[in-house]
Amino acid sequence: DDDYMAPIIMVKRIVSIGTFGVFLIILITMFVLFIWRINRPLKKIIQATEEISKGNLAPLPVKGKDEISKVAFAFNFMVRSLAKDKEKISAIIKELRNSEEQYRILTESSLANIAMIQKDEYMFANKMMLQSLKFNYKAFMGLKFWEVFHPKDRGWVTKKIQTIQTGRSDKDHFECRVLSTLGKILWFELLATQILYRGKNAILIHAIDITTKKNDQYERR
Repeated sequence: DDDYMAPIIMVKRIVSIGTFGVFLIILITMFVLFIWRINRPLKKIIQATEEISKGNLAPLPVKGKDEISKVAFAFNFMVRSLAKDKEKISAIIKELRNSEEQYRILTESSLANIAMIQKDEYMFANKMMLQSLKFNYKAFMGLKFWEVFHPKDRGWVTKKIQTIQTGRSDKDHFECRVLSTLGKILWFELLATQILYRGKNAILIHAIDITTKKNDQYERR
């Protein structure tokens, strides 16, 4: 039996070793193909994605027509779309900066006293307004609008501003007295109108200092 089975056992071993060897070669080949055809391209896509997060919109080289190549093609389409959006956003930002610069020049260089009221508080004042009332910007922001008016004019001026706020009138033009932080009485010729600021109603004020004119009229009388 031993002499009879020995060649059969040897053949089984050879077949088993050969089968295992072939299976091992197939596994190694599949592993190499996985790394070469799938893993490496996916790593490139991941690296490209990381570069996009840094602002580098570089497309991937596309070779072949397999599934990974299709993913790379779709990725490049996204990169081109992002590049176009980036150009549009850059153009919009540039335009906004130019508009903001023009707005700043117009308001800060204006000889009129300009301020904006929202929810009864000052939300903005230009340089001329702050100089006239001797306020710094931080102290002026958040003040109730009636606090700068003369006590004798405060009541009727408040009613006029509130009439515009409630929409019963869209604008008003009048003369009134205001007080600087030094206690000096100034006469303002004031134009108030309703505007929309950040989606909410606000009051825009343009005022001219007519104190000298008023003093001259008083002296003539």
